[in-house]
Amino acid sequence: MGRRLFSWFILFLALAAPLRGTLEEISKQDWNKINAYRIPEGHPAKQKLDQICSNARVFANLDAMLAAGFAKAKPQHHTRIIVTRHPDLPGYMIKAYLDDQAYHSERPEYYYWLKRIEGSRRIQKTIDENNFGHLLKVPKKWIYQLPENPSAQEGALAKHFILVEDDMNIVGRKKNIRMWRRCATEELLYALKVVMLKDRFHDCAKPANCPFSVDGRVALVDTQSFDKRHVKFFKLNNALSQPMKQFWFSITDQQ
Repeated sequence: MGRRLFSWFILFLALAAPLRGTLEEISKQDWNKINAYRIPEGHPAKQKLDQICSNARVFANLDAMLAAGFAKAKPQHHTRIIVTRHPDLPGYMIKAYLDDQAYHSERPEYYYWLKRIEGSRRIQKTIDENNFGHLLKVPKKWIYQLPENPSAQEGALAKHFILVEDDMNIVGRKKNIRMWRRCATEELLYALKVVMLKDRFHDCAKPANCPFSVDGRVALVDTQSFDKRHVKFFKLNNALSQPMKQFWFSITDQQ
C-alpha cells in the first residue's frame, strides 16, 4: 500500500510540475533581470518584430525562420546559436535558439541573453570611463519576448526570448586579419587589454570576437565570457605584426 501511495505521489508531482520550456519555470529573480533588459515598447525593432512574429511561430525551426524573411543561417559551431538579420530590421542583428533545438549546456536561452547584455554593459562602462570610444565599441543588446501564440509544436522545446542587438557593421574575416596586422596600434592594444582585464573577459582577444568595423573601430562582440579565471590574451598573438606582438606581450605579461 505504501509503495502504491508513493507511486501516485510521484505521478502527481510530475503532472503538477510545469512542462519543460514553459514561462512558469522562470524564477522571479530571472524575470526581474529579463524585465530590466527588455527592449522598450517604442523601439523601432520592437514594433517590427511584433509585426513579423504575430501570425506565425517564426523561430520554430529554420524553415519557419526563412519563411518569415530572416536570412539563412546555420547554428554556430560551439554555441549552436542562430545569428540572422531581417530586411525590415536594418541596423540590427537577431540571435536566437529555435524550438527544435535542445538547450545549450542544459540552460534556457534567456540565461545566455542575460549574460551577453550584462557583459556588453560592463564593456561600455569601461570604454566610457577610459575614453576609449574612438578605438572600441560594443553593441547595445535587448531581450525581445516572443508571442505565446502561435505556440510551439507539441514535443518541441519552446523558446520564449530572442536577443536583439546593434549591427556593428564589421569587415569580413580575411580583411579583419589584414587590418589587425596592418592597423593595430599600441593605443588600441592598450585599450583592449584594459577592457579585457577589468571584468576578466577571457575570450575577447580572439580576432573573430574583436573584429574591425567599417568605421575603423574594433567591435567587441563576445560579451558573455566575463568574470573568468584566465584571460586569453594569447589568442591575438598571431594576428599582430612583430612590433605590435612584442608590445602586446609586454603589456599582458605573456612569457
